[in-house]
Amino acid sequence: MKKPIFYLIALSIISCSQPTKTIEGNLANASEETTLYLEELFPELNPVFVDSCEVRNGRFSFNVDEQSVGIYKLYHKPNNFAILILKNGDKINLDMDLENLSIYYGNGSVEIEGYVKILNIFYDTKLKEDSLKMVYQKAEGTPEQEIIKERIMIKYNEIMLYQKSKIEDFIMNNGDNFASILALINLGNIDEYYNLYKSTTDTLEKYYLENNWVSNIKEELIAKEATSIGAIAPEFTINDTKGNPVSLSSFRGQYVLIDFWASWCKPCRDANPNLVRLYQQYKPQGLEIIGISLDDTTRSISERNNWLNAIESDNINWIQVSDLNGDQSEAAKLYGVKSIPSTFLLNKEGMIIAKDLNGTLLNQKLSEIFE
Repeated sequence: MKKPIFYLIALSIISCSQPTKTIEGNLANASEETTLYLEELFPELNPVFVDSCEVRNGRFSFNVDEQSVGIYKLYHKPNNFAILILKNGDKINLDMDLENLSIYYGNGSVEIEGYVKILNIFYDTKLKEDSLKMVYQKAEGTPEQEIIKERIMIKYNEIMLYQKSKIEDFIMNNGDNFASILALINLGNIDEYYNLYKSTTDTLEKYYLENNWVSNIKEELIAKEATSIGAIAPEFTINDTKGNPVSLSSFRGQYVLIDFWASWCKPCRDANPNLVRLYQQYKPQGLEIIGISLDDTTRSISERNNWLNAIESDNINWIQVSDLNGDQSEAAKLYGVKSIPSTFLLNKEGMIIAKDLNGTLLNQKLSEIFE
């Protein structure tokens, strides 16, 4: 559920069915048999295949029926790809190398040209990282290896901080450019950069109306605000393992730990023995746990049984609910959950007093409350 790091890349569209070339490009180091593929990417859904194109005389071209603005993936093999932005009416020119599609030059729209600037930031970082690797390789096996390793780590941290500052500068100065969406994703998550995400998407939605990428981030921002420390936890009603509806509000007057997990999530399963112990210890004093499973029967019908078997196997005897819709679960969206395990601790009034506590931190917090 974690989001990947994007190396920005070219808008492209491959096709032979439309008269106007949306993207044209040069591709170095490509044979005549080389085929490129294009997919459109979406925030919460699987990619959608658009088209494919054979390289001819080192040239390629694509067409796409983009009604607004979208993010695309142009690739030769799964691990050799470019991320692109394409806006309705664009005519993009690209210079690319098959040996590494993620490094390219492009023009023809403010989005692509902005994206190239971000790409250059990452490319500059990669060159510096490669230089540090060479220094360390030369030091391996020498008496100075550990000292040089420490110095390299200090320098590496400086490089990454500089990269973040350059990306932030781009976003601050190009808040009306759709390329800022992928710059934000590369910069960090919403929890860390809430204000920057909010100000940028507030601006972008004025220029890119009803765009699914902007809308998705706005929804995440709303969920983060609704589940911030001190907020009253959003209400939900979800069926338990026997099909009976369970409402959060029915637990007012108790401390409640909401635990998002899944049977396939190893860190979640590893955390369950500690939760079993804590539940046995603190339930008599007023603790309730509501487990919300992100198992997904739309992916496999067996996931309901996987969920039930995990409950039995892990000796879970607190309330378990799920709509079995995976990361499309309404509760996960409501609480802005993008990775699991994820927990929310509520006081007796239903106010969120802590988030994402696991292991020792959760033990300490419950000890403070009940002991």
